[in-house]
Amino acid sequence: MRDPEPQLLGVWNGKYVYNDKLTIHGVLNYAHTYSFLKEKRGEVFPAIGAAWVVSEGGKLINYLKLRAEAGRLGYDPYLDPHIVRSRFASTTRSSFGPHPLNQWFGSSVETSPPSTYPNWIGNPDLGWETRDELNIGLEGFVLNNKLMVEVNYFNTLHNGVITRLNNSLPSITGMSAALPYINHNQYKYEGFEVGIQLTDNIGEFVYSLGGNATLQESEIVKYDEPNYRYDYQFRTGQPVDTYWGLNYIGRFQSDEEALEVPQLFDPVLHKDDLKYEDMNGDGVIDENDYTAIGNTTPQVFYSLNLNLKFKNFEIFAIGTGAAFYDIPLTSSYFHNGWGDDNYSAFVRDNLGDAYPKLTYERVNNNFRASNFWLTKGDYFKIKNAEIAYTIRGKKSHSFKTTGMRIFLRGANLLTISSVKDIDPESPNSGITSYPLNKTYTAGISLTF
Repeated sequence: MRDPEPQLLGVWNGKYVYNDKLTIHGVLNYAHTYSFLKEKRGEVFPAIGAAWVVSEGGKLINYLKLRAEAGRLGYDPYLDPHIVRSRFASTTRSSFGPHPLNQWFGSSVETSPPSTYPNWIGNPDLGWETRDELNIGLEGFVLNNKLMVEVNYFNTLHNGVITRLNNSLPSITGMSAALPYINHNQYKYEGFEVGIQLTDNIGEFVYSLGGNATLQESEIVKYDEPNYRYDYQFRTGQPVDTYWGLNYIGRFQSDEEALEVPQLFDPVLHKDDLKYEDMNGDGVIDENDYTAIGNTTPQVFYSLNLNLKFKNFEIFAIGTGAAFYDIPLTSSYFHNGWGDDNYSAFVRDNLGDAYPKLTYERVNNNFRASNFWLTKGDYFKIKNAEIAYTIRGKKSHSFKTTGMRIFLRGANLLTISSVKDIDPESPNSGITSYPLNKTYTAGISLTF
C-alpha cells in the first residue's frame, strides 16, 4: 500500500535581460514520484541557459543570436511501484519419509514445515534516472531576411538507467531469480541539427523552400556486460543501436566444405547453406562468433519542404528521409520457406539469391542473426503534397463570399529506396502491423 504522501511539483524561473541583447534564464524543477522510497521521491533538477544577440539590423546579416543551455532532467520509467521493496513467498508443506508413500509408521504421513524465500530483492537506494543535456546553437536571418539559418549541437548523457544486473552478479549470490533493480547503465547521444529556409518572390510568383537535418550518434558508456571472452563481443563503447550477429562470408560450395568448420546450430549442413566467419578461430561457429554487424537507427534524419504560389495557384509538398542505417529482414515475410507453410512472394522470387534455399525442415543456421539478412534502410518519402486553386469571392446583395478553395492532396505518395517489398520507415507494416496506406483527398472549402 502506498504511503499517504502528497505528490508535490514545483518550478522556479528566473530571467535576467541586459540591454535587449543578453538574456540569462535559470530554472529549478522540483519533481516527485511514488516509484521510490520517501527519501528518494523528490528531487530538484536545475537548468540554465543564455542567449546573446550578436547582430541585429545589419546589411548582410540581418539578425544573429547565439545561445547555450545546460541542465539535468529527471526521468521516472514508471516501473512496478513496489520494486524498491523485497517480497517473499512461502512454499506449501511437502511430504517426506523413507516409504514410497512418505509414511514412517502406520498410515500417518509426515510433512515438512513451510519455508519462506525471497522472490524479489528490493533496492531502497533506487532513484531517478537523469539526463544531463547540453545544447549550443545559433540562429539568424540574412539576405534581407530572406534566408533563415539555424544550427544546434546537442549532447545528452543518460545516467543511472534502471536495470537488473543479470550478468554482473554471479549465481552463487543466490539472487539469480530475484535480482534487484539498480541505477546502472549509461548512454551518450550527441549530434547536430541544421535548418535552412529561403523565402522570396519574383513578381507574383512567391516561393519558399527549405529543409532540416539531424545528424546523430550514440555510445554505450556503461553496461551490465555478460561474461564475454573476446573484445569484439563487448557492448561498452559501441553505439546504442548496434545490431549483433554473425558475419556472413558466402555459401558452402559442397557438402564436404560444410564439414570443414562445424556450425553448431544444426546437426549437419549442406551445399548452399550459409557460412559465417569464425571470429575467435576456435574451429566452430557458435554464439561466441557474434559481433557488431550493423546499426538499426538512422544516423541522419532529414526533411524538405516546398511552397509555391502564383496568383490563385498554390503547390505545397513535404518530404522526409533517413540515411545510414540497416534494416534486419527478420519478419515472417522473409523468414519462411520450410515445412507445409505457404511461401511468401519474397521466397518465390529470391531462391538462391536473397533467400538461402527451400527445405522441408528448417535449417536454423540459415536464419541466425547475420548481415546476410541486413539491408540498407536509406529512404526518401514524399509524405504530403497539395495543389490548390483559390477563387476570389464577390459581393452580392444577400451575402458576401470571401473565397472558394479547390484542393487535391495526398499522403505517403512516393518512396525512393533500395528496400523492396516493405516500407523502410515501418518494416513491419502490412506484415505484423497495419499497413501505411497512400491516401488521396479532394475537396472544396468555402468561406463566407
